[in-house]
Amino acid sequence: MPRKKQCSFCGERFEPGKGTTFVRNDASVFEFCSSKCRKNFNLGRNPIRVRWTQKFRAFREETLGIHAKKVGAKPKAAKDTKSKEAEKPKKEAKKPVKGKSGKKIKAEKRLERKAKRAAKKGRKPPKKAANKPKKEAKN
Repeated sequence: MPRKKQCSFCGERFEPGKGTTFVRNDASVFEFCSSKCRKNFNLGRNPIRVRWTQKFRAFREETLGIHAKKVGAKPKAAKDTKSKEAEKPKKEAKKPVKGKSGKKIKAEKRLERKAKRAAKKGRKPPKKAANKPKKEAKN
């Protein structure tokens, strides 16, 4: 009995004489079971991310520990799959410094940014606003 070929895209086994063969200039050979697989390969799609492929199912089973629907099949040990967001430390909100309000801090940061931009363009940095006492309204 002739040996079955395996599709380079979806991973499905098929009989020799069926499907198409694609050979690159570097002599790498790709076997496809259907035009659907060939077209997805030509579009540059990753078979692990295409849900209907055998490679997707095998990868999913490997990573998530989801076992195939077999009688007596044991689930594989699930790997610790934390999302990248959970691993990142949370940024704490900057609290205003004692004696300064949030508005003053923002104004200082704005001036710092303007000074950096001016330095890049070769201009003089803007002058900082002097802390003048506020005039009281006359009664």
